[in-house]
Amino acid sequence: MDSYVSRLTELRTVTSVTYRWNEISKEYADMSVGQLLQRCRSLVLLVIEFLRGGIDDASVLSWAVDERRDREAGRLSAPAVPLERLDLNLAELGTVDAFRVLMDGIRAFGPSLDTLGVDLSPFKEEMMDEDLWRLPLPQDESMVMPRLRIFRFKSPVVELFDVRFLQSFPNLRTLDVTLAKRVSHQCWPVLQLPHLTWLKLHGRAACVFNPASLHSMPQLRWIELITGQSEQGASDGRPTLQDSWTWDWDLPKLESMSAQMDLSEAKFSFTFLRGCPNLSKLDLQFPEGPAYPLHVSSALADPAQDIYPILQDLRLNE
Repeated sequence: MDSYVSRLTELRTVTSVTYRWNEISKEYADMSVGQLLQRCRSLVLLVIEFLRGGIDDASVLSWAVDERRDREAGRLSAPAVPLERLDLNLAELGTVDAFRVLMDGIRAFGPSLDTLGVDLSPFKEEMMDEDLWRLPLPQDESMVMPRLRIFRFKSPVVELFDVRFLQSFPNLRTLDVTLAKRVSHQCWPVLQLPHLTWLKLHGRAACVFNPASLHSMPQLRWIELITGQSEQGASDGRPTLQDSWTWDWDLPKLESMSAQMDLSEAKFSFTFLRGCPNLSKLDLQFPEGPAYPLHVSSALADPAQDIYPILQDLRLNE
């Protein structure tokens, strides 16, 4: 079994025939989960779910943090675990423990991670401490993940996510953030993500996104802004396109855009199409409907000059 564990490349700490977690955990019942994971020296993918009745040890990745520190100090010569994908379901942990697990994962495997997924939903209301849970800004090299291409984050509360943390991911290609209810209306700062190709924002993440960030995302190919239905009305669930939204886009590689928006007070304009010459799919859903007649031609300064031969799939309020 030791030889098998050391050669494992994928491990999920959930009941699964494929990943044999039950069998492995029983075989090493005298060890903590952290000690068991430390024996898995070939892991490329690791999924840890802190679910009721399952793993509840917030120090589960502390061994890897210690190894990286010792390796950088020259006290350890053994190669690091080559982890490329780390998915963490932290919904059953309290704020402090969830924060610790995530920070340990980043500090331990940051140099090799390609994909990082964090799921805090459904997070228990009594577990939230917004003053404690703040994704820290990159203040040292241990927090920077130079190879990270995909970042997924789900949380029921906007305040549990400091978007400036994304600057730790200089080569990010995919940003997938879902933020649910109960939220401030403070807009995100402008994001500098020049390599981003896929932007997917659901819930309040679509509301607080700063549209000026699009000027710093020239590689975008897909945009998805979806809010779903709010239990507390438009002010809590759907994005309101305010005057901060401008339509002078310059996204020459954009191929697909899907958006569900509240246009009740917005001054929407199809002029953004001029800066998206390769857009072939456009799906716009307006739950409340615009406060004024919406026509593609009337949104353009000179409709006779604006022709979009690439656009093949156009859907408006289907």
